[in-house]
Amino acid sequence: PELSALSGLVQARSEDPETAAAGLERMMEQVTEPDRQIEILWRLTGLYEDILDQPIQAINALRRLLRVAPGHWEANEKLCTLYAARGSQEALTESLRHWADATDESDSSRAAVLGQLGAAYLKLNRGADAVKVLEEAYALTKDDITINLPLAIVWTTLGRFEEAADLQTWVVDRLRRTRERAQLPAAAARAGMLCERVGRHKDAKKHYRTALKGAPTDVDATLGLGRVSALLGDDARAMVEFEKVAAMGPRHAKKSDKAQALLAIGRLHNKLGRANRARSAFTRALELQPDLAEASEELRNV
Repeated sequence: PELSALSGLVQARSEDPETAAAGLERMMEQVTEPDRQIEILWRLTGLYEDILDQPIQAINALRRLLRVAPGHWEANEKLCTLYAARGSQEALTESLRHWADATDESDSSRAAVLGQLGAAYLKLNRGADAVKVLEEAYALTKDDITINLPLAIVWTTLGRFEEAADLQTWVVDRLRRTRERAQLPAAAARAGMLCERVGRHKDAKKHYRTALKGAPTDVDATLGLGRVSALLGDDARAMVEFEKVAAMGPRHAKKSDKAQALLAIGRLHNKLGRANRARSAFTRALELQPDLAEASEELRNV
């Protein structure tokens, strides 16, 4: 055993990465001290991933390392990154679960792991598991966008719209402060829809406008801005937004979106006593979506 370990040590010092990896593997057969095993396996991970381009071997080295030290932060992080890069969602989720189990319940860093685990459960459509870990993470820290963003989605699916609206508003404010413009339009549009859902129309209008600054052709935000403008008595603004959707090409708006916009336009014209324009809008809506019962009923009642 001593000779084998010495031979492995010599190989491990080779400038050839394959020889060095083989030497480290031979050393692992003889080494029993946990700290030394961790050191060797971490070196193997670097060789397999960064130099030899052997991700499967890197994953195997990391899994062996985590059997020795389940809470090793860098190893857990690296393993999850490798699984994510390979698109191995089930394996990623399982690794995150083991990582969370290995962290101390009072450790603030546990929240970050739970946030990642919750997002992974969401991708697997495991909503019950997602809400459990995300709410645990939220109890540890209420100031982490990687937790609050998926939690707002989960609360929405559970019908907890007031809580979801508050949390999504927090997400929008955080993105605005950190200038993460790429995510801001979608987040603001979602906040707008949630605020509209719970009757907070002024807040919804603000969020929709934020969304449209970054994504001017977002059809959902445009329709939303039109709806809440009408509810707030701003018929002129509502008409402008609905007409934008009605004029959009197929790249930006589906026929059903355009039909909904024309239905809203017709209702506004009818409210303002413009019967002919209302009929025209309802007729155009039915041309786009013949089964739109609301448009048929409105047309009969003009």
